[in-house]
Amino acid sequence: MIKVLATDLDGTLFYPKRKISLISGKNKKFLRKFVKEGKKVILVTGRNQNVSSKVAKKIGSKLNLIGCNGGIIIEDGQIVKENCISHDIAKKIYYSNKDDKKILIWVIFTSDGKMYLQQKNCNLIYRLFAAIGISTQFAYREKYTIGEKKLEAMLDDENSHIIKIMPCYGIRKRCRVVAQKATEEFIKEYGDISEAVWSNTAVEIMAKGTNKASSLKLITDDMCVNDDEIAVVGDSGNDVSLFKEYYNNSFVMSKAPDAIKKEAKYEVNSVSDIEKYINEKEKNL
Repeated sequence: MIKVLATDLDGTLFYPKRKISLISGKNKKFLRKFVKEGKKVILVTGRNQNVSSKVAKKIGSKLNLIGCNGGIIIEDGQIVKENCISHDIAKKIYYSNKDDKKILIWVIFTSDGKMYLQQKNCNLIYRLFAAIGISTQFAYREKYTIGEKKLEAMLDDENSHIIKIMPCYGIRKRCRVVAQKATEEFIKEYGDISEAVWSNTAVEIMAKGTNKASSLKLITDDMCVNDDEIAVVGDSGNDVSLFKEYYNNSFVMSKAPDAIKKEAKYEVNSVSDIEKYINEKEKNL
């Protein structure tokens, strides 16, 4: 029996996008029923903790959160673990690649839920489109502290807890290939001191040993559930660790890149499709 569902958000639970209602009706109905049956939904995302309350409100239940790809764990609304990148490593990665023209935007996440954004390599037109894009996200919109000086001041502040560094390479589909190649380069250069995963048109960099699967294991061990009672679903490179750890009940979105789809056991068009699998599995018990 599946007792826990760990779901990614962007491109997964948030697919198809619903800029007003946040989650599609089918996904919402499935999760509400799942929780009502006494089962647990855990959000496992690259986003920070600001999104969890929005989703919880839609589902009608408190939800545990693994944010920033395992960089932060929140249970019952409280931070129970932070996997921080040291300031020395964060500054080394940022300043060594700051002038790389392929990187259009840097985003750095801290454990207090703040996001610092630097657009030094963007031209005026791209910045305008970025501003419009952010402002029209509606339910998905996040708050950013924008500016190179503010970001670098945060890096120099020893009291800031850095959870994730994300260099972004654009918004076009071709930028996926650039980001995928860049991920390989970051792993080669900094793999001994950090974790890097490919995520669409960006690279996500966390503290060494940090990933979604290891953080999910910490939560589920406390719940006393077996791995075979956990289902995971995602669509991106940062979900691969989940697919490998919980392969027997792993689901990937059908729209995901082929390189990601081959890592999971099952393919679905939406999170709500998992209900059919769960029902079939319970019939055979």
